[in-house]
Amino acid sequence: MVIKERQENAKMKNRFPIIGVEPVMFLYMGAYMMTSVVGEQFFIFKACTVNLGFPKNVCDHIMDKANQNYNKLVQVEVSKFFQYEGVASNAIPFILAFILGGWSDRVGRKLPLLLGLFGCLIYYFALFLNTIFGSYLYNGPLKISFEGMFLINCVILLIAIFYTLLVIPWRTSDPPKDERNACSLGHIVDTLKTLFVKRKEGRRMIFILCLIGMAVYTLQRDESRMMQLYTQLKFNWTVKNYSNFRTFQSALFILGLLVGIPLLQKCFQLRDTFIMIIGATCHISARVIFIIAQAPEWYYVGAAVSTLGPVVAPVLRSMTSKLVPQSERGKAFALLSVTDTTVPLLSGFVFSQVYIHAINTPFPEAFFLVVVVSQTIVFFIALFVNANLHGKNISEAQECSEETSSQQ
Repeated sequence: MVIKERQENAKMKNRFPIIGVEPVMFLYMGAYMMTSVVGEQFFIFKACTVNLGFPKNVCDHIMDKANQNYNKLVQVEVSKFFQYEGVASNAIPFILAFILGGWSDRVGRKLPLLLGLFGCLIYYFALFLNTIFGSYLYNGPLKISFEGMFLINCVILLIAIFYTLLVIPWRTSDPPKDERNACSLGHIVDTLKTLFVKRKEGRRMIFILCLIGMAVYTLQRDESRMMQLYTQLKFNWTVKNYSNFRTFQSALFILGLLVGIPLLQKCFQLRDTFIMIIGATCHISARVIFIIAQAPEWYYVGAAVSTLGPVVAPVLRSMTSKLVPQSERGKAFALLSVTDTTVPLLSGFVFSQVYIHAINTPFPEAFFLVVVVSQTIVFFIALFVNANLHGKNISEAQECSEETSSQQ
């Protein structure tokens, strides 16, 4: 069985010697981004027509000034849904984060990848069926129905699934000798022990701070949903208006990641901690602009200011890889994955509750302060780590230190 499997993998490598999971990631993210804004608009229509039972003519023009009171009630209902949906969609990934590494070592990477793609396919196909049976068509500026968007999404995910089945090998390395213990409780405990290993030069403390930094940085993940609701309320933005803004913002984020990090590291020779400070400052400055903006054009200015904001996450991962020896990097990244999946369990609830309680006040922009506070924490973590390293980069400090294996 193993020999046959290796022969199949060898054939695939000859056909596709370089291409790996990149097309799968491209298709998955393309499907997600294509329907993210439209999907949230669908939830608004459902909340308006079904949950609250408002007349169709009101729901079709919910963003008009004349319907602002209806709009606020709908936004409160949608915000409540988002907080429950956030918990439901992230509870299982949170549990899997502890065992997925060992389990994928045993069964290979292909099966977990397929399970994730099938899960997304089921989700969007359910939305597609929901639009058909409910007859909720969206014929606004995009001139396309909800059914059409979700069906295109399902087709893209099916292509990703077939590509994975036909091209991606089941394993990229030999399975562990003792497959029964590949994802045991002992592996989870062993991963958690990485937090308590004594390390010279304060590396254990810096490692824990990196985990905290990743957690609070990830807190902003659910901000975009509240921003879509807020811009509809504040500027009467349509789906097309918000889609244009998100496209502009995402393009700048990609530019910041592709160009910003190499530019800051190679050309300006900046340390990782300084890059974190720049990224956090960009996010904070952008939110200040969003809060005080009285015209929609200023949101594009804020998006431009936050171009280098996304550099924080990859820098934190880079710092983490330098803090631990090669043998512990898998465990360290598993802990990063745990923090990355734990925060969404809470972030949706936090943003929803802040928005629900602020929407009828003179300061509905209060949800932006959640990001300001979280990025301020990241800012001070970077300052503290920089002071603790005495002006040296983490990679430089690692060369003159040896990790100890004793535990507290």
